[in-house]
Amino acid sequence: MLVHNMFSSIEQLKLKATHGDMSARIKVEIYGLLFLLHEANQVGLGVNYLSKLDELSKVEGAWSMLTKAMWKELDRRDVEKKLGI
Repeated sequence: MLVHNMFSSIEQLKLKATHGDMSARIKVEIYGLLFLLHEANQVGLGVNYLSKLDELSKVEGAWSMLTKAMWKELDRRDVEKKLGI
């Protein structure tokens, strides 16, 4: 649910973070770190690294969990977009 909420309200979170809301800032930073991790994993493991998340979770357990949640949310949003929801 954290990832869903971050994607749904990233602009509001950024605005709150610039006004000193530490909870919002943490969420924005997690959002950014997830994308940095995604880029690093693509470089290190290839563009299909998501198929290797079970293996990756042995060394990056928490990040793998967040990565899975983020990409499930992106897939859900893509499906909704295609369906016009």
